[in-house]
Amino acid sequence: MTSTQSGVVYSAEVKARAAVIVEEAKTSRSSCRVCRKPIEQNCLRVGVPAFVSGRLVTAYQHPECFIRNSVEFGEVDSNGAGACKATKRRLRKGELRCIVQTGNSRFSLSSEAFGLLRPALSAGMKSSGSKVVKKGAMEKIKGVAKLMDKQRKQLMGKLKL
Repeated sequence: MTSTQSGVVYSAEVKARAAVIVEEAKTSRSSCRVCRKPIEQNCLRVGVPAFVSGRLVTAYQHPECFIRNSVEFGEVDSNGAGACKATKRRLRKGELRCIVQTGNSRFSLSSEAFGLLRPALSAGMKSSGSKVVKKGAMEKIKGVAKLMDKQRKQLMGKLKL
């Protein structure tokens, strides 16, 4: 078992299933899946699993591109909307969830697994080199502005940004 900054404990298996990684680029050869610009060596990048040419690869993105284009928070609008990729629990109608999408690959995370997104969201909401989240940065994420106050408080409590 491994613990996160918020005190929530995720097993290594759950972390592996969530599969959103944040790391420094080892070389300058990768390019952002969203904007197609190069990701410079030693700059942070967010990796998300994606199917490309019939195989599973890690699609890398700039943290800012990940926030603007690949993450969406919202309410499950129908029963049978799938399951959380990390916890494998079925999502229920009316429940708050996060959809992560890169190209044609898409998966959902339940509110219990939101903490696994913290490193990626945090990296995208800070100015380069800064340790402080930019004011209003959460509003740039799709769906956050549409959430009711109660849902927004729940989201912020789970993310602890």
